[in-house]
Amino acid sequence: FGGWFAGLTGAKTGGNVSEMSVQYNEYLDKYVVLYGNGQNNVVLRTADRPEGPWSDPITIATSVQYPGLYAPMIHPWSGTGKLTDSNGNSDVSNLYWNMSLWGPYNVTLMQTDLTPLHTTVV
Repeated sequence: FGGWFAGLTGAKTGGNVSEMSVQYNEYLDKYVVLYGNGQNNVVLRTADRPEGPWSDPITIATSVQYPGLYAPMIHPWSGTGKLTDSNGNSDVSNLYWNMSLWGPYNVTLMQTDLTPLHTTVV
């Protein structure tokens, strides 16, 4: 119960970001950032350069879905072609990241499909 309650009423960041994870993603050819926002949700943004400008936020996990979530961390091989799917094919179109949970206190491997964000230059 404590983790669920903390996820809904825990310390809010008041518009700041918390526990940011940034990585260059070869599939998107962009920098990707994950962080916790003021509503205790995990947000994704992209940018061409590490200093920005950054895209509008996309919520990829909410504290309603996962009470007590915090500390998203992008897997270092995500988007590099070093990870493979169950058939042995390179899995570059998914973003893999860890999400910590207060209750039960644990870390969960998450997967986010990046294909809706992928653009092709013509």
